[in-house]
Amino acid sequence: MISLQQKSTDPRLRSNSALWGKYKNEKGSRIANFRNYYLYLPEGRKLEDGLEVIR
Repeated sequence: MISLQQKSTDPRLRSNSALWGKYKNEKGSRIANFRNYYLYLPEGRKLEDGLEVIR
């Protein structure tokens, strides 16, 4: 099982997902949204077949 995490020295980012984006909320403030996905390679499958998302 793997996940993509920030490798930053900034404590606000460290250990957060590397997949993120910014958006404006209803008040007009900018918000960062970190998307945590965990992936795995099912037994008997090759990496070329792709990783599966754990839901």
